[in-house]
Amino acid sequence: MDISKVPHLTSRLTLVMSYEQNHLLYDYYNFPEEMYRVKFESKGSAKVASRIVELLTRNNILTRTLKQGRGLDHGVFVPFKLMFPNPCPIPIVEVSMDGSLDPQRLLELGRALAPLRYIFLMTLDLTNRDEGIVLLSGGLTIHTFREMNAWDPNTAPEGFKDFERSVVQSVQSPNASERNEYMKQLTLHPYFKRAHPREEHFVPIYIAAGAGSLEGDRASVLADIHSAISIAFGV
Repeated sequence: MDISKVPHLTSRLTLVMSYEQNHLLYDYYNFPEEMYRVKFESKGSAKVASRIVELLTRNNILTRTLKQGRGLDHGVFVPFKLMFPNPCPIPIVEVSMDGSLDPQRLLELGRALAPLRYIFLMTLDLTNRDEGIVLLSGGLTIHTFREMNAWDPNTAPEGFKDFERSVVQSVQSPNASERNEYMKQLTLHPYFKRAHPREEHFVPIYIAAGAGSLEGDRASVLADIHSAISIAFGV
């Protein structure tokens, strides 16, 4: 894979966007013209970006802020556009993945960011939206354009469904370390490569799992939707 063509991947370096005003990167191809006219306004946060770099550096993860260049990719601005009004009332800071796509490295990246969860839990005040940090790790449990029938639960071959059942089963252990080991085995499933010819649409789950890997952290399936299973870690 040529990671230079994948905006949210950076080889062995984690970039943290630190923009006063975010702009959009239409990182998709051959879509209707109106998809390239989508607008969504949001601000960044230099304070949050600096804190992220501090935590990653403390954990020996090569990182730096990005003050210009790439915009929010569609994996970020599309869900936020659906969740929030325009302009967005909360700041958004996008963080790139390690281009190795290695589950263990991504678990470690997430674990390094775990303290942000506790800033959120301790300081969240619904009357002051400048406080609190939520970690969102976007992806899909099925993402392939080689077998279009895989997207539909009524036509998907059984192997795709079995892969998704394995995803759900892997997060059920109450022990975070054990859970993460089960999750790492998902990439060995016979249908993993068919579900994810380009695995960057799946491996963000390891960042979320890492952030929810502290003692006593559990995982909960929020929505068991075919191809788009949503899981909360650290709850």
